[in-house]
Amino acid sequence: MARRVGFVVILGALASVTTNVEYWNWYDFPGNYVAGYMVTQIIGFTLMGLVIAALVKKEVAAGS
Repeated sequence: MARRVGFVVILGALASVTTNVEYWNWYDFPGNYVAGYMVTQIIGFTLMGLVIAALVKKEVAAGS
């Protein structure tokens, strides 16, 4: 379960960085606004990862 959650959190962090850093860099948004928005997105992806991990069934061994 931890691997599934971690995978979704990493995806969320990557998505957050790629979509929000340009606001700070190119559009001169305040750094605390961008950081707060990124944290909000990462928390959302973390919660989504927990839900996905709870819904996805465990893998079955190949020999079973």
